[in-house]
Amino acid sequence: MLCRRQRKQGTGARDAAYPPKQLKFVMGESVMTVFCQRCGTGLPPSAHFCSNCGAAIPAVQPLWGRPLIRPRIGRQIGGVCMAFAQANGWDAAVVRIIAVLGLIFSSGLVGVAYVALWIGIPEETPPMPGAYPPTV
Repeated sequence: MLCRRQRKQGTGARDAAYPPKQLKFVMGESVMTVFCQRCGTGLPPSAHFCSNCGAAIPAVQPLWGRPLIRPRIGRQIGGVCMAFAQANGWDAAVVRIIAVLGLIFSSGLVGVAYVALWIGIPEETPPMPGAYPPTV
């Protein structure tokens, strides 16, 4: 039986033959490999308990939607409405209509929020020079 220190260090030949895979690619999406927080054993993503020490593996909540980023293509003024529409899967025209109605009925409070979000939401990174234009 190996002690924890020897188990973590491993043997050189064995580690070189089987490098740890930190990131797997499954059907175009990246999936992080799950590790036990108690003993460090690599586990499949669907594991609920560690097969080595028996510790419970906390469930990871999936991310919803896309990140909130102001796009460069398809925006009208600052891209805030388009960012909300893309992040939540809504129609951009509906979000813009709600924003204009909110601007009218809130006495300008939505306008102040729009400017604050325009400053606060990061802009989409520019495409690399010579790359094909993104599809809209």
